[in-house]
Amino acid sequence: MAHTRKLLPVGIVALLLLSMVMLAMPTSAGKPAPPGGGVLWLEPEFVNCSEVGLGNTFKVELWANISTTAGVPADPGCFAYGYWFDWDDTLINLTSYSVYPPTDIWGSNIFVVVDLLKDMDGNTKYDRHSYAVTALGEPPGWKDGRMIAEYTFKVTNDSVVTQSLFVITNNGFTDTNGYSIPITIIPEFPVSLIIFLFVVTTLAAAVLGKKAWLRKLL
Repeated sequence: MAHTRKLLPVGIVALLLLSMVMLAMPTSAGKPAPPGGGVLWLEPEFVNCSEVGLGNTFKVELWANISTTAGVPADPGCFAYGYWFDWDDTLINLTSYSVYPPTDIWGSNIFVVVDLLKDMDGNTKYDRHSYAVTALGEPPGWKDGRMIAEYTFKVTNDSVVTQSLFVITNNGFTDTNGYSIPITIIPEFPVSLIIFLFVVTTLAAAVLGKKAWLRKLL
């Protein structure tokens, strides 16, 4: 029993220290592209409407990183891409957006296949942006990381959000030869929520452990 009494406070302290380390860790990091493919993600990765505040606006950036080895044969890079970007229109409204195809690489000779806002749930509010673009001619392929779109939203419901506000759907990234480039989508998830739940679990473990220790003494 003496051994258990010594280990209990040590374990509690260790859990609390780990919680503090997690709180100090950065919640966002660079997104390397997988070899031969690409990756899509949002910055910031999570938005809590209650923190932004009712009636206030915030920006979300859509980023993509295309590997230098993307495409076959001989790694030609990306020549065309398309995606759907969906959001929860019960909590936020889109106020504006901008798209940034890699014209510094492709040049200005591009064709926008679709650039359309849609109301997917029939409540007269836009909740999806469909976008697709292709380079024309034979320009160099796109092979780097960059922001490809930026969206501004207004908070219409400041409820505490624990679920995802956004969903990205890959509608095809192709190389200069028409081959599909595999794309990994990094889902939006509230890292702050993970940390909060970890801290709560740690404190709960500490309280339960203390109660168990006290019962043994009685």
